Amino acid sequence: MNAPCCNPKFALVIADAPKSIYGNTTWINFSTKADTIAEKQKCLEKTAENVWLITLENGLLALGQIVEAADTAGCAIRVLFFADKPNWIKYPPDAETPAVPK
Repeated sequence: MNAPCCNPKFALVIADAPKSIYGNTTWINFSTKADTIAEKQKCLEKTAENVWLITLENGLLALGQIVEAADTAGCAIRVLFFADKPNWIKYPPDAETPAVPK
């Protein structure tokens, strides 16, 4: 089971996107900065328009940069920490969901 833990190896960052992201300068600035960080840092995987999965083994800098970019832009974010890579994330949304053992 993927439960939050005390010895995290992954961080899931979720930004509160505004209802309309088009024309919202604050969101565009934050999203552009986050995408730039994702391109430079191989430890960061964008799983949706406002969600990033960060491997903490080599991604603490990326996590800090995302948090700083959100703070600068005034965007609220949530960060969840996991011991194992969450197996319930799928992108694109119509991708097959991995089989869950019974």
